[in-house]
Amino acid sequence: MHPYSETRGRVGTYQKRTEVAFRTPLTGLDSVRPIRDFFEQRAIDLGQFEPDHALAEDAAARGDAQAPRLMRRGRQEFLIYHPNAAADEQPAQVNMARAVQFRLDLRVAEGNFSVEWYRAEDGQSKSGAQVTAGDWCELTAPWSGADVIVRLLKR
Repeated sequence: MHPYSETRGRVGTYQKRTEVAFRTPLTGLDSVRPIRDFFEQRAIDLGQFEPDHALAEDAAARGDAQAPRLMRRGRQEFLIYHPNAAADEQPAQVNMARAVQFRLDLRVAEGNFSVEWYRAEDGQSKSGAQVTAGDWCELTAPWSGADVIVRLLKR
């Protein structure tokens, strides 16, 4: 699998329909390698997580494809992927005009959580302010115009 940014200048085909050729650069899959690295470098086993998307809300998300996706390992660790999508259509484009911002429901959790932001585009990470459980919290990415992964880990 190649990041879409590497599809310039070579014709690719869809394996199930070889008559479909991609002659222009594709978009939307540039973050595959950095996202894989995020999980490998932190030894995160997604098999221990369960989806619970209702715990993360973005009031600006106009459709399901723009909404954050949350997985949790008990109440000890939360992983949220936010696509920061500009549209729900097939051509994936990041919303360059805003930074990811959403609410996270931590009412059923206890204690303090460290926050790590990870920019999926290039693998840059940044620590965020510690979050205390027990209520809703507001989270805002440190970068504009990027899709992100947010990891909250109980301290």
